[in-house]
Amino acid sequence: MGTTVKDLLPGIDFDAATLGTKQGGDDVFRAGPRADVVRVRQIAFPTTQGGRATYAVLVVKNIDESWALITDAATGRRGAG
Repeated sequence: MGTTVKDLLPGIDFDAATLGTKQGGDDVFRAGPRADVVRVRQIAFPTTQGGRATYAVLVVKNIDESWALITDAATGRRGAG
């Protein structure tokens, strides 16, 4: 997940350490000076072979700018939405 966030926001100070809190069922991470917070939730992504373990990652830079990604839990491969 740290690589995913750093690809979106180069130079971000992100260490993938949870704040120990949840918002709307998501684990909340401190994002550093270039983003507000990062929210992460474990989900099952449907495929033709069945469900795949993934993480839904929401990076919030500010109220007008954010990114949503799905990252494969086993491979780290990601897609953006």
